[in-house]
Amino acid sequence: MKETNMWECDSCGVVEYVATPPGECEKCWKINSFVKVEEDEVDAKREADLAEGIKQDFEEEDENEN
Repeated sequence: MKETNMWECDSCGVVEYVATPPGECEKCWKINSFVKVEEDEVDAKREADLAEGIKQDFEEEDENEN
């Protein structure tokens, strides 16, 4: 079984959960910009990522209602 790591783009902050760092960021297109998130930071970053996703969902709902 391959180990999954958390990688964060040091340019735009996009987070990926894969075994090896992505070669290119899909958001900002920067090459080799991903840095591994240390184990003690993973939970905090996952929670922040989840909260941001929920916030965006609510903002999209508000835009669709108007």
